[in-house]
Amino acid sequence: MSSNELFCKICREEDTVFNLINVCFCRGTAANVHFKCLKQWILSSGRIHCLVCKSRYTGIHLIARPKGLLSYINQNKMTIVSHCFYLGIQYYMSYICLEQSLVRTDEIGYNVGSDLLRLMGLFFGIDSSIYSYLIITRGIKDYLQWKNTNFNIDVIKR
Repeated sequence: MSSNELFCKICREEDTVFNLINVCFCRGTAANVHFKCLKQWILSSGRIHCLVCKSRYTGIHLIARPKGLLSYINQNKMTIVSHCFYLGIQYYMSYICLEQSLVRTDEIGYNVGSDLLRLMGLFFGIDSSIYSYLIITRGIKDYLQWKNTNFNIDVIKR
């Protein structure tokens, strides 16, 4: 190895000093990295500090942009689908109870069964509305918390 041949501490490939950068306080063979290797490491690991010397990387600029709503929905789609399915069943049960109470009243007049079905329909409707409110407020809170901790990171040389 000649005096201007060094190793990238990430990919371990030998290269010249002109193609490597020093971004932390490490010295010797652990001091140099390829910019593309460092960028890939930061993007895959999310770490912006050196694992060896624990210093924050220098000579680079990190741009963190929050991920959007579609990314959140994609990451939490099973939870969202299960809530929608449950709400669909609740609203359908409410509709069936109310519809059957009207049919029974039309066919046989006033009876206790139709009042019971109306009450069940009302219960399912109120329960669905309360559940919808709670899920929506919880979803908004979870999304805002998720948005503050999930970023797309760009790494740029200074």
